[in-house]
Amino acid sequence: MGTSTGDLQYGFSSYRSGIIAKGLGHIKKSKVRILILATMPKANVTLSLATVAGTTIDDRMELRFTPLPNSGGGLRMKVPEFRFMGVPSVRVTGVQCGGIGTLYAVEIRSRRHQVDAFQIRVVPGEMEPISRTLMVDPTKVLAIEVPAYENLDSQLQTILDASDLKEFRDAADPTAPLQGRDLYQALPHLKLACLLNLAAKASHASSAAVWSMVKGLRRLEQDRVFALVDDRCFPFVSGNRELYEEAPGLLHEPLEEFDRRQSFKTRSDQTAGLQLSFMQHRTSGHWAADIDIDEAAGFRHKFEVLRNAFRGLTNPYQVRELLLLNARELDPGYTFIFDA
Repeated sequence: MGTSTGDLQYGFSSYRSGIIAKGLGHIKKSKVRILILATMPKANVTLSLATVAGTTIDDRMELRFTPLPNSGGGLRMKVPEFRFMGVPSVRVTGVQCGGIGTLYAVEIRSRRHQVDAFQIRVVPGEMEPISRTLMVDPTKVLAIEVPAYENLDSQLQTILDASDLKEFRDAADPTAPLQGRDLYQALPHLKLACLLNLAAKASHASSAAVWSMVKGLRRLEQDRVFALVDDRCFPFVSGNRELYEEAPGLLHEPLEEFDRRQSFKTRSDQTAGLQLSFMQHRTSGHWAADIDIDEAAGFRHKFEVLRNAFRGLTNPYQVRELLLLNARELDPGYTFIFDA
């Protein structure tokens, strides 16, 4: 392992089988026949890797380099699984390439993060570092670590204080809802992640900070909240055509005794866009909204689609990654806990 630059370093020799022929550090040498091509140009490729939050990655990963068809000079190569922890980058030496460069398909495969696949032209010599952002695989998350209740935004505390969720009742008085700190501490992780995601997104300028108009939760799922909203919220959102546009709302069933009204979504978000599907009480005329974050289109566009492990429901851990990918200030404030 080369540590002169503070990075992980691994070396390649040429080989035929597609399995690494030479590794440095704690990578074991594979028993393969080595073809030494002394005259073929070689490159050193540095990959700078970070999480969507911009932090260093702690994971076990492997790297695969596959030359594209009709791109001469390259060989299939793989760095077997190694520990990537506490460093910003990995430097791979001895990548075979043609004199004018070779197009490679590169895959970064790891235990906790989604596959990152991309193409690069590998040219002889020391290449400029290539920066890649890895998204967590939500199916590998065991739990989340959340902020203490007293550290929550005051508006979220106010909403929790005014919430009435049927499935979360006071043990001493089943007719009374859990509220405030007690409700926050009773929420399961997926629903808690959803709530924190929505608080971050709906408080942001890209959503016109509509979270300030939310009054109290009436239903909470892992992919959306149903909440009472200020009567000013509907005209405010429907009239803000700079940030919001009308959206289909047929799949959004209203709360009991409420009638469906129009739905709107944020205009500028290609990923993790906020949608508000409004509803109005039949007798009082007061307003509520089904509030969710739509992640599907952006996720398919940028990253490998995972088989949905939640039977069609949006995964809030996946939404967190997309929020941070859009803007660091959209950090919902919780972190992931993985299996050791």
